[in-house]
Amino acid sequence: MTPPATSQDRPQQAPELHRRPRRRRRPTSASAGILLLRETASPGKARECVRAALADWLASDAETDTAVLIVSELVTNAVTHTDSTLIRVVATLLDDVVNLVVAAEQAHEGEIRADVAADGADHGRGLLIVETTADRWGVRPIKGVGCALAVWAECQLTAAPAGTTC
Repeated sequence: MTPPATSQDRPQQAPELHRRPRRRRRPTSASAGILLLRETASPGKARECVRAALADWLASDAETDTAVLIVSELVTNAVTHTDSTLIRVVATLLDDVVNLVVAAEQAHEGEIRADVAADGADHGRGLLIVETTADRWGVRPIKGVGCALAVWAECQLTAAPAGTTC
């Protein structure tokens, strides 16, 4: 019969290793997008897409809220002021700049500009909101697609942290 093992006979347990938490870094470039039908639910879907992208890109809550507000206004304008069946939304990150583009075919003729809404009007402030919240914004034609336009806005993110603990 074998005597019971003593603490000296048992193998030593390896010391517990302290692992540094994994760190995520903001990508230097990335993109996300969604193709939407021209319908009243589209601004909400665009907000979800942009919010998810900026979360992946480690943007702050305030930066995310700003980008979400901008894309919501731009998509609402596309739904309201175009005859397009489809609206394309693309968010691109390059270094610490987020570029938001909302493109629609069959845009109405005329200049797109931020105007002050008439007193008491329940609409007409979308581009004014974009102008005051975005670092830059503008309009460009989409070549080769007839009367298609893309409205874009840029937002500078704060410098990416060295790493964020997951």
